[in-house]
Amino acid sequence: MWNIIDMILIGLAIACVISQIAQNVTADVVINKVIQNPNKFYNLSLLVSWENLNWSLVGFLIFFFNIRILRLLKFSKRLSLFVDVLHRLSRDAFNFGFFFMIIFMSFTQAFYLILNTRVFAYNTVIRSAENLFKMLLGIIFL
Repeated sequence: MWNIIDMILIGLAIACVISQIAQNVTADVVINKVIQNPNKFYNLSLLVSWENLNWSLVGFLIFFFNIRILRLLKFSKRLSLFVDVLHRLSRDAFNFGFFFMIIFMSFTQAFYLILNTRVFAYNTVIRSAENLFKMLLGIIFL
């Protein structure tokens, strides 16, 4: 019987493979363009975006795989208690994450609309989200 963790693991594994293939194809295209015209400037931000997406997907895959492994290790009393707490927490954590993403994306859109022409760090929605998340974590950037 498939449960939600197994379906998330399969989906993330497929997304990781697709992301890696897309990253490799994009890198090959960019490298061929650079070889054809080495004196021209090429913006490599697309490659960096694919790299970030790929590592984020791998991170989520590892996280959910660890949760799956914890469910398999229920024979230990302490791990069984920890897994039970995670299981009871999962619905509330999902609801919190969903609500948090709605609020966070609202702030991201607000900062993007207000500052996109004035501050370079907020000129795209993705950069706005990255900078707001850095502020949320307390990372100081100059």
